[in-house]
Amino acid sequence: MMKLITMVTNTTMLGKAGGNLASGVFELKDIPDDLARPIVLTLKFDPSKIGEGQQAAIHYFNETNQIWEELGGQVMGSLITVQVNQMGKFAVLAVENQIGPSDHSSIVDITRHLRFQLIQ
Repeated sequence: MMKLITMVTNTTMLGKAGGNLASGVFELKDIPDDLARPIVLTLKFDPSKIGEGQQAAIHYFNETNQIWEELGGQVMGSLITVQVNQMGKFAVLAVENQIGPSDHSSIVDITRHLRFQLIQ
């Protein structure tokens, strides 16, 4: 089974990604539409397009709802990798960091713990 990835040049129909795009838009095609097992997708993005308080995340364009759905991913330098199990259009978008209150309290607890360890 052959897989084909192409760069999408007409992105006007792809919703409101706008200034959040940190990479080109790529379309992954395969026959049939469903994959038997996930594909590891790695995209290169422009780190300068990721603002302060933001992070890079791979998104899938949902053709039915005309919205970008966040998939996440592992970042290494200017590359981001995620597993996908569908064909479609993918891009790296800059999104707000997802640090919640529980994460913040954990950081505070660790900091207090480290201070306690340093005092003794």
